Amino acid sequence: MDQLAHTYQQYKDAGVALLMVSVDSPKRAAQLSAETGAPFPVLSDVDDDVTVAYNLFASGIALPATVLIDAAGRVRWLYVGQNPADRSSPDMMLDQARHVGVDKIPTTDQPC
Repeated sequence: MDQLAHTYQQYKDAGVALLMVSVDSPKRAAQLSAETGAPFPVLSDVDDDVTVAYNLFASGIALPATVLIDAAGRVRWLYVGQNPADRSSPDMMLDQARHVGVDKIPTTDQPC
């Protein structure tokens, strides 16, 4: 999450909204946000609605995922980690956003 926080302003400047969805309770999600200093919303999916909708369970555990959704609400890219530590990088997300045609995505070599 530190990498996302570091590049958050680049996403924001590019018109890309970042948010995190946690399977934890709303109270725990708020604690996570405070503990990490996340500059983006940390939402709670305590009923697993999002996790089920994107088929993100493996052996009863919610897998980390990154979903790129366009302004029309269409899923344009989905990265599902194979274990809790397997996550897409901020550079990978920016590259995918460029690939699907999101305007104004900054280059990854810009300073943070």
